[in-house]
Amino acid sequence: MSTLVFLITAMATLPFSNGRWMSAAAAFIGPAMLTLFIRRFDQKKGLLYGYLILTITSLVSWFTVNNVVSGPQIYFGVLFWLIAILIPYAADRFFRPVGDSAFLKTLFLPMAWVSVDMLFSLLLADSGSIAYSQFENLPLLQLASITGMAGITFMIAWTASTVSWLFENRTRLKSVRAGIYLFLFVAGGILEFGMHRLSTQPPEGGELIPVAAITSNAIEKPSTELLLKKSLNAHETGARLILWSEALAANFDGLKEFTEKNNVYVFAAAGIQSEAGLLDNKVVLFDPGGEEALTYRKHNLAPGERSIPGEKTFRYLDTLSGRFGVAICADLNYSHFMRAAGKNGIDILFEPAAEWPEVARIQTAVALMRAVENGFNLVKATKSGHSVVTDFTGRILAQTEKPEEETLIASVPNRGSGTIYSVGGWLFGYLVLTAFLIVLALKLKDSHFATIQK
Repeated sequence: MSTLVFLITAMATLPFSNGRWMSAAAAFIGPAMLTLFIRRFDQKKGLLYGYLILTITSLVSWFTVNNVVSGPQIYFGVLFWLIAILIPYAADRFFRPVGDSAFLKTLFLPMAWVSVDMLFSLLLADSGSIAYSQFENLPLLQLASITGMAGITFMIAWTASTVSWLFENRTRLKSVRAGIYLFLFVAGGILEFGMHRLSTQPPEGGELIPVAAITSNAIEKPSTELLLKKSLNAHETGARLILWSEALAANFDGLKEFTEKNNVYVFAAAGIQSEAGLLDNKVVLFDPGGEEALTYRKHNLAPGERSIPGEKTFRYLDTLSGRFGVAICADLNYSHFMRAAGKNGIDILFEPAAEWPEVARIQTAVALMRAVENGFNLVKATKSGHSVVTDFTGRILAQTEKPEEETLIASVPNRGSGTIYSVGGWLFGYLVLTAFLIVLALKLKDSHFATIQK
């Protein structure tokens, strides 16, 4: 009976553990139930069933999310992805015998899961991690300021392996209570830290700065004249810093006069077609003196994007209102690139973006994760998605909810917060990856030696 319960619960929650409809609770329940289900069978049969379940539920999770890759690439990508997400369950099943009371063996699943995430991060991008499911779970999200999202992935996976370990040893709770206490101590400490960080006031010397995130959801690219009109309306409402969404303008005509006359900063995002047929996707910051104070071209391009890749240099500007940084859309999917924001002490990051409705929630989670990891406040102007203003704890201060909302006006703190992650906490993921590879090598060596002995 319990096998059927595990199957039904896993099938019901895994589609919501990641992807388009991700839920913080489902991300804990789904993997735990799947781990329990797989461990009810012998190794080969359990992993085969697990692969089929992950295939079905993942297709639901990511339904209609892809809008940029097609043809053989998408099929190869899905196959590769499904094999990769089965690896943690395989590590748990192969290296932790059913009924084994050794609590330290519960670490195999989280170590393998973090390792898979790290390899994806190094080879591709940080997209698709189950850690993003916790973007609304603010106390746990604060762990990213110490370990990056690797720590959150670790806790989700460790919970799954601990639940299955506890279920299999339920008849001898007294002999395994030390492991229970250790897990509860670690989990409780993490949540206590998160609550403390959320209750801490913003750094001294800061103030709230009125900002505006402007976009247009029209099919045709709006004229610069129209964007200046929208910007003027936002400025008259009180905005001192104005951001346009990704590739919104076709030129920068009139920006110098506009910013000088109105004493305002405008992060003007434009997509200018080059003679080679590529898009010059960039942001130019016009300061209150009418000067082009900063120029940044998008470096990390989305799959299939035909743009001129910019230099791999993070751009920022010191002002009386704080240190401003700029990144464009897919840049935030690369945590190793965005670490420069934390390293350079960015107070407010301005992110122009262009998305589509099915991916809007996912990309909001990505942006919030980068903000917490690196301790910056965030202003995100998004075409066909959610424009968002958040502080460095990932707390959403304002966001657009409907497509017709083309201007978001809010106030954002102008002082960020230093994080452990930005000065070395990112090593946590690499340490876990190294430890897992060492353990894996030792296990394979032992298995090979045992085979020879036979």
